[in-house]
Parts: sequence; structure tokens; C-alpha cells
Amino acid sequence: MKKESQKLKVKESPKSKEKDNSKPKKRYRFEDREKIAEQLRKEYADVFKTEGELRTMVGPPMKINLKDDAVPFAIYSARTLPLAYREPTRLEL
Repeated sequence: MKKESQKLKVKESPKSKEKDNSKPKKRYRFEDREKIAEQLRKEYADVFKTEGELRTMVGPPMKINLKDDAVPFAIYSARTLPLAYREPTRLEL
């Protein structure tokens, strides 16, 4: 009974009411997240590889389309430090 009350309720959007012919989505328990993460790391080991050189991407060359009237800009000011990091940062400096 307790688990039923812990489920999140999702509002349905108008699009979600349209007929969906795809497979129903499988639900995963929160407790299984580490097991799922490990399965993904094994299945896509080449993507998560951290040693060695980066591979060259396969596919056609990428192209960046810019607007004709685009003006480059730069931001030189520092970003504000989140409140939780202010005291540890002050002590470190």
C-alpha cells in the first residue's frame, strides 16, 4: 500500500491522449538505478571510455549555420558562486 502512494502522478498532455502505436514504456524502480547504470556502461563501453585518444566521429562533416547579421560577443565578468560553495571557497582562498 505504501508503494502505491509513492508513485508520481503525471499530468497527461493533449498529445499523450493521441493513439500511440509504440511499445509501452517499461518502468524502472529507483533502487535499480545503479544496476541499470552499470548495464549501460557495459553495453556502451566505447562511449564511456576515458583512456587513450578520442575517436574521430563517423559521418558527414558538420556544418554550423550562422545568421548573416550575427554579431560575436564575449562575457568577461565572473559568474556568481552558488551560496553553498561560498564559505568553502573563501576558506580555500
